[in-house]
Amino acid sequence: METNSRRTYAPAKRPGTEPGTGSALPAELEPLFWDVEFAETRWPEHDDFVVKRILDQGGLNAIRWVRATVGDERLVRWLGARKGAGIDRRRLRFFEAILDIPHRRVNAWLRRPERQVWDNRCITKP
Repeated sequence: METNSRRTYAPAKRPGTEPGTGSALPAELEPLFWDVEFAETRWPEHDDFVVKRILDQGGLNAIRWVRATVGDERLVRWLGARKGAGIDRRRLRFFEAILDIPHRRVNAWLRRPERQVWDNRCITKP
């Protein structure tokens, strides 16, 4: 008997987003959502999850889609509210450049103590 290892993503409920009322994501984004039921991942119902996945793992076409859908200003606010948490430091530098986020702001996010454990995990000291 074969079981489906993909799980249905169950986000926190947001006012005004009833389950199943959003629109389907573009098919070209499906490879990014390999671990969930892609057909059940809806926009804007799962917008936080979708934005994080695209910013963290998406290629240029996925990034273009989220920028066109969300807008750069909202992406900057999204990153700022999380202080860059969950996004690789190299990708944060990329978004610093394309979204025109002040360098000092990104530096402050990267210096946060809670990031240090993960960001410095591979650094060997002499």
